[in-house]
Amino acid sequence: MSSQTIRLGVSSCLLGEAVRYDGGHKYEGFVNEVLGRFFEWVPVCPEVEIGLGTPREKIHLVRVLSEARLLKQDTRVDITGRMTDFSGRRGRELEDVGIHGYVFKSESPSCGPSAVPIHDPAGRVVDRGPGLFAKGLIERSPRLPVASEVDLGGIPTRMHFVERVYAHYRWHEFVKTSPELEDLAAFHGRHEEVLHGHHADRCDRLRQSLDGAHLSEDLTGYGEEFLGILALTATREHLEGALGELLGADRELLALLRTA
Repeated sequence: MSSQTIRLGVSSCLLGEAVRYDGGHKYEGFVNEVLGRFFEWVPVCPEVEIGLGTPREKIHLVRVLSEARLLKQDTRVDITGRMTDFSGRRGRELEDVGIHGYVFKSESPSCGPSAVPIHDPAGRVVDRGPGLFAKGLIERSPRLPVASEVDLGGIPTRMHFVERVYAHYRWHEFVKTSPELEDLAAFHGRHEEVLHGHHADRCDRLRQSLDGAHLSEDLTGYGEEFLGILALTATREHLEGALGELLGADRELLALLRTA
């Protein structure tokens, strides 16, 4: 398996595209110079793609009647509906393209996966949460591996993200083969050690669930639990071993994840 076949969504500004509200970008070295060597990017800038233009008025999340709304900062124009509609449409397109992970711009009111400031009508920060586009994509594909560029600054976190990307890719490629139940048991066997490092009991229960299972009923459920277990934390030692198995010949990436 070559990682060149694996596509990841990414906030366009992280690739150096001049799509920010001020006409600038947020080029991120690790994203471009490490991950970009091994994965194919599918860039998205929700704000440009809904027609806001560059440069443009800043937007932010505002708490209105217990709901976080997306407003233009100065004119107070509410663009929540436009962004929500776009999120659904673009989410379907990304599924069709076949992405296996997403790198978001942190703190963006459209793209931040978490901890984005939410203001009250007076402009005070009263809460934090996901950006509106990121929220829609994560709700649509809850098992999709996601991270911000800030998350990828830590070695264990970046290892975990890449581990999940490869596992997500392997699972979806496996499903395309129209497997039989014995194939699913073999798939589990190949990944059992990787799963054990994240949650041994859940891994064992997942294996036991294959006994007497009906594939037509249980394939989706198995995939949800397989990817769910891998979303749990693990030690760096385990992640290094898991990546060594998942990456196969692409050990150069593992070396870069340790040191970049």
